[in-house]
Amino acid sequence: MKETLQELKSVYENKLKENIEDNYCPFFLRVGENFKGEIGVLFVGKAENIKGDPNPIDVAFNRIHGDYIENIAENIRHPRSAYVRTLHALAKRLKSEKSIEYFARTNLYKLSNTKSTDFHSTYHKIFVDIFRKEIEMLKPRYIILLTSGYENAFLSELGKIQELSEEIFQYTYKKNIQTKHIKSLKIEGFDSIFITAFHPQGKPQQTDAIMKLIKI
Repeated sequence: MKETLQELKSVYENKLKENIEDNYCPFFLRVGENFKGEIGVLFVGKAENIKGDPNPIDVAFNRIHGDYIENIAENIRHPRSAYVRTLHALAKRLKSEKSIEYFARTNLYKLSNTKSTDFHSTYHKIFVDIFRKEIEMLKPRYIILLTSGYENAFLSELGKIQELSEEIFQYTYKKNIQTKHIKSLKIEGFDSIFITAFHPQGKPQQTDAIMKLIKI
């Protein structure tokens, strides 16, 4: 797998290296060594605030593999993170109920700094190109985007979108009913099913709603 992803590393080096300053750091796809897309899921977040490192592209690339992604269904590495807890809950149920055995994770935005996430449009095309390449390489059965609408600008550039089904998720926030629409989509040119959901920080678990959209 690591040899296959060398091509992805070259995209970072060719298109992002000059934009990575001392206070910036790239996020690189995290995937198990033996990932199999036909029974695999790619989890997608918005971005990650991480500290910069020397030779940041090499450091980010060397974090591709790790026990935490191989064992995400069994262990929670960062229990204080609502995002990580959601990945764990989904992976555990996917593995036990749907026989999905392999997991990977990435972010829409590949550059972050120690103070705030960089959503600047300057890098949008590069980020879309990297996201497309990640999908083409992994060929995951499902792509679960916990990205609260930030995914729209990315998915619209991948191809023509067809909505397959929808689950309505409601919860109470400050005595008001909040309604979220969790959808499964097909995008022309890709075999994967895309599920668009919301980032879980400060919200109740949406695991049941997402699981209803997983059809194996």
